[in-house]
Amino acid sequence: MIVVPRVPFGSAAHLAGLVVLACALPLRAQVTQPQVTQPAPVTRPRPNLAPPQAPKGDLVIESVTLDRTGIGAYVSIKNVGTERVDVPGGGSIIARGEPAMPGGWGFAQLQDPRGEGYVLFPNSGTSLRLAATEGWCPAGKPGAVTFRVNPDNTLAEGNKANNTVTLPASSIVGDIASGAVELQSQRWPRDQYGRLIDPNLRNVLPRGFPADLALSFHNPGPGYVLGCPGVPLLRDVQSPVASFYGLRTYNYLNNYSIVAYPGGDFGFRSVGAVGPIPLAPGTYTWQFQFNPQGAIAESNPANNTVTITFTVIELPTGS
Repeated sequence: MIVVPRVPFGSAAHLAGLVVLACALPLRAQVTQPQVTQPAPVTRPRPNLAPPQAPKGDLVIESVTLDRTGIGAYVSIKNVGTERVDVPGGGSIIARGEPAMPGGWGFAQLQDPRGEGYVLFPNSGTSLRLAATEGWCPAGKPGAVTFRVNPDNTLAEGNKANNTVTLPASSIVGDIASGAVELQSQRWPRDQYGRLIDPNLRNVLPRGFPADLALSFHNPGPGYVLGCPGVPLLRDVQSPVASFYGLRTYNYLNNYSIVAYPGGDFGFRSVGAVGPIPLAPGTYTWQFQFNPQGAIAESNPANNTVTITFTVIELPTGS
């Protein structure tokens, strides 16, 4: 039996009594608080919040020049970025030329010309040939053309705002200049291969025989001189046979188009265009105008008039 002593009354005596009481209790009667173990925090990897980096390759068009041997344009492109640009094979569109106005002729889109793809490393480039699209005939609407590299954004590059170059219409059209016209009598024999007559017999017309009209011109312009079958190519301005045949217009009669490339020439013969020569023997002048209706686009129509001198002779009887 445990006898609990009486605790004296009062705050100090009361506290002393509690201490005596606690010391008097057995150890198993004292309450012990268990220790609480905190769980270790779970560590998760932090997500990568950095934005994806744009590719650092960059394609630009350095220059556009017209082909001097065919209707097409050479587009020179370069990678001015700091990383490579991959051009995958299988139909990726690299460049095209778009007409600036409806009805204008443009340049067809070009796919990877090598088929299997290739790489443009920094500061490297290549030249692409874009063929002209059909539809420029009838002539008269060459217009400006905007060339685009990577037009459909299929190639990864960092800056797509510098992918265009516009070629103005003045760079696309040529000029009919240095025109020449010859009257060639069907009386004189031609050589077997070139179908040409002796230069000394050109513009020498025997009376009573029909004559061909042979014409040519040079194109000094930067672009093309393009015309279609049936286009008015030449017209009489002043003709010594106007009282017999009237002032006539001579159309381009071939079934293929006129093409005079930059710096090139064009030649055409209209067989029998001039009827039998009714003039008396003597020397005459004849004045012609090229492109009389302006159906062919050219840069300077003011230099299209040409005047020729020819001689009519009387052949001996029986010759």
